[in-house]
Amino acid sequence: MYKINLNEKFARTLKAINVTDPKAKDKSVYQTLNDKHDILFVLDPSKYIAADFNLSIRKVLSSITENINIDLNSFLDLLDQKYHQEFVSIFLSNHEFINAKIFTLKTAKNNDEITHNYILSDSYKDLINLSNILVEAENFSRKLQLMPSNYLNPKKFIEFVKNEFKPFQEQIDLEVFEPNQLKEMGMGLLLGVGNSANDEDKPRLLVIKSKNYSMNNKSLALVGKGITFDTGGVCLKPSNYLAGMQYDMSGAAVVAGVMLALTKAKVTSNVCVVIPLAVNDISNLAIKTGDVLTSYSKKTVEIENTDAEGRLILADAISYAKKDLKAGTILTIATLTGAIVVAFGGIHTGMWATSKDQETQIKKAAIQAGEYVWHMPFHFTYDEQMKHSLLADYINCAPGRNCGSSTAATFLKFFAEDANFLHLDIAGTNEIKTKNGNEPYPAMLRSLFYFTKNNF
Repeated sequence: MYKINLNEKFARTLKAINVTDPKAKDKSVYQTLNDKHDILFVLDPSKYIAADFNLSIRKVLSSITENINIDLNSFLDLLDQKYHQEFVSIFLSNHEFINAKIFTLKTAKNNDEITHNYILSDSYKDLINLSNILVEAENFSRKLQLMPSNYLNPKKFIEFVKNEFKPFQEQIDLEVFEPNQLKEMGMGLLLGVGNSANDEDKPRLLVIKSKNYSMNNKSLALVGKGITFDTGGVCLKPSNYLAGMQYDMSGAAVVAGVMLALTKAKVTSNVCVVIPLAVNDISNLAIKTGDVLTSYSKKTVEIENTDAEGRLILADAISYAKKDLKAGTILTIATLTGAIVVAFGGIHTGMWATSKDQETQIKKAAIQAGEYVWHMPFHFTYDEQMKHSLLADYINCAPGRNCGSSTAATFLKFFAEDANFLHLDIAGTNEIKTKNGNEPYPAMLRSLFYFTKNNF
């Protein structure tokens, strides 16, 4: 994807200088200085943190509106070698995110695209291959995120994914469960959420397994929420909350992207991906508050709020990962709750984990990827809240507004049973600000790639 040129060909160059350089007038950790010839990125190598750098370089690249040279050597020469791979991945990811034209329906095309010239010595070129693979995977996930719901429904999501994985049939197994199969299987939660949609929008389940996937306690199932549009159901969202609900399949896009990156990089991992897909629509067939549904696990759920639909489709997918795939660790990722946005804004992804060791490994992977993640609690009082029903084993939404993200994570944990369970809520981090405004972002994709590669 990236062709590295060794000769400068544009008038100005973006390059890093040490905070001790006389040109760095201010002793900031990360700062840019502009002069007639160069764009100087002031860097303090002793205080380098990947996630902070990620935010800073994104702002710099977003502000550049001209063709420039980018002197990667100047950055890498200042950083310890242990940071080189993560730096290149973060840098190229941000550059591609800001400048790539992934998916658009505009009739007027922009012919004034920015083209940068990278300056990189031969000794660093081996860093580019993996970085390109991660960028390609992120771009595929972004393409799915950007598609409006009339271009991307459950059926079309699967078609796009199947087409993307077609060259890798020797490395993966891909299986699709159609609505009639889901009914036979008894996936009552997934079917309940998607029941009001038309035929093409009906719910489906997509499963992608590595060829070396083994059903044992060392296996990992990545489960991503795939609501291709969320109206809220009969608990209809206010109009200002409906904007952006085509992004409610971001978790599904992320796990598909993770599997694509692992496959392209030929990483040998004991991993599978489970993607429940549905449209949370409105019709006379829609589920209503007070309804009781029977899950794939045979546990019953009372519907307290039809807008708490993501956890319902994830619950059946978790049960499938546990019951049919015998996954030892199950990780869910979803734009699950507005409460996590209140807690962290768009900075941190919320994380819940039943295993302290795996919690640590996720944090390490996020540091490597340059993404912010913050540990959130499970507690027995959340268990009690989610069991507060006269009719069913669980309710799908705890009453009141308190601890909304944690009670949602607790609901999912029930269906993982004795498997190690991790949950990532990306409702606040699946968008980032660029020069084009807010754009969907496949949050935690790189983190999950490293987590899977290093541990499974």
